[in-house]
Amino acid sequence: MKRRISRREIAYLVSGLCIGLLVGAALVGSNDDLRASLFGSAVSDDTRRADDFRDYAYFLVDLPTAENWLVEQYPDSGDELAATLETITRLPSSPNFRQDFRAVQPDVGRLLPQVAQALDPSAPPDASPAGEAALATCLGLDDDPYRSQPTLYLYVTIPASRVDQIDVPDTWERLEKPKANALFWQLLACYPAPELELVS
Repeated sequence: MKRRISRREIAYLVSGLCIGLLVGAALVGSNDDLRASLFGSAVSDDTRRADDFRDYAYFLVDLPTAENWLVEQYPDSGDELAATLETITRLPSSPNFRQDFRAVQPDVGRLLPQVAQALDPSAPPDASPAGEAALATCLGLDDDPYRSQPTLYLYVTIPASRVDQIDVPDTWERLEKPKANALFWQLLACYPAPELELVS
């Protein structure tokens, strides 16, 4: 014999449903701190990451375009810069990329601070800890198989609060978001070491 649900049990079920809907609506309208305290930081990771993206501006330029600008910034060492960039630019066509990249790492290590200093002459020449730097300059590789060969780029991250104070050339592409999750994209080196989630 089937047991009938009493009116009291139906009232409890309806009340519980209504309370659950009200609590859910309150949480949807609540701030990130409340949701994080109730459910942990995982709930607000996406929101925090989106906020971080808005806090920075991202620029991309291929090495030949960057070379012309950089030689203008350092006319006294133009020949040396051109030779360094030519060596680095040949990397994507190398049959042994990893070994050849290790060989030019000292050149890359000198180039990236020069780019940072040229963009922001007021910054100290020494590397600042991540999070304190006025900007981060990186060398990245786009290994898109639809291109004839991989391409090297300078990838620059600038705090949004400072982007109007830094004279980024008009020929550099401003990205809508970081290339962290872009297919076929790989960071090779950065100066200084930036926050991974923002530039990788």
